[in-house]
Amino acid sequence: DALIGDIETLYALGKYDEALAALGREADRSPEFAHDPRRLLWSGNLWFRKAITQEKDTERREQLNAAVDFYRKGLEQFPESWDLKFNYELASLILAQENPLRREKREEDQKKRILPRIRTDQQRQRRVLPPEERG
Repeated sequence: DALIGDIETLYALGKYDEALAALGREADRSPEFAHDPRRLLWSGNLWFRKAITQEKDTERREQLNAAVDFYRKGLEQFPESWDLKFNYELASLILAQENPLRREKREEDQKKRILPRIRTDQQRQRRVLPPEERG
């Protein structure tokens, strides 16, 4: 419990690498802790937080994969954990959107929808309604 409190503090301070190292050291020392749902959840949370602050695409995907892996391991052992379920689904969804091919397709679709609506500085021709269509 004390270690998890320390991890929460490090997480709040943005010291993700330090928190991951502490969780890893404790998991190496204690096989029971290696499978503890709190360790798996916090490890996933730390990797997820690192990923969303990462600017490099490849590193962001690797870190999201690590988060998903920890959440999945936690769910395999503790399928009733709503925190693990929610975080697994969220991280998986974001990871799927990070797929470069899927992102390119999504961006291309957005361009096709948006570009025809862009206004230019050219005068638009106004259509004059005939008297019978005027309100």
